[in-house]
Amino acid sequence: GTGLGCPTYTAEALEHLQKIVGPAVVEGQTATTWVAPGWTAELDASDNLILRRSS
Repeated sequence: GTGLGCPTYTAEALEHLQKIVGPAVVEGQTATTWVAPGWTAELDASDNLILRRSS
């Protein structure tokens, strides 16, 4: 396969309602999340990482 350069975020450093546009990686203490191209991730008020397909 080929490599894909993308930003890496630390989950604990994310701001609430901060939107991350894929491709990206979010690294946390208990999970690593791949945000694919065409998707976004957003940290909600309860610290849940919500992934949505971009329109």
